[in-house]
Amino acid sequence: GAAGAGPRAEPEPARHVAFSGAGHSLASPSSSSSSSIGAVGSAGAGAGALSEWPTSGRAVTSAAELAAAGQAGSTSSTTVQVRLAPGSSMTKKVLRLELHPQHTVLDLKTLLERALGEAGVAPRPYALAAGFPPKPLGDEDATIEATGLVGAAVTQRWV
Repeated sequence: GAAGAGPRAEPEPARHVAFSGAGHSLASPSSSSSSSIGAVGSAGAGAGALSEWPTSGRAVTSAAELAAAGQAGSTSSTTVQVRLAPGSSMTKKVLRLELHPQHTVLDLKTLLERALGEAGVAPRPYALAAGFPPKPLGDEDATIEATGLVGAAVTQRWV
């Protein structure tokens, strides 16, 4: 009996540790990108809370008023669903906003910011994206109809 006659130690089984790193989604901007497409406010990257929502004090014509005025021959209104970013104090995770197809992306942001402000959410920069894959809503002057948001879902995220 020569080599290896002694008792052999079994290798210790590998221990599994739960993932503890940070995750990144495909929709989140990379750290090398300094652009803030669709970001609201003029705060620099990494800025904290804003003193007020960028559209505070801005008036928005209601969907009913636009329909009564017969804007672009359309008398219908639409609901845009906004999936709220995690970390806000709002109890609802989805906000449904009634808009007219001739409302603009800026009108959508104004109504969103008004709802967040009424819920006591502190103003801070955010971005809106829609579609699949999600694309930032950058042109604030584009209509809800032109951007394809009639009856659509929009995702909000903090930047």
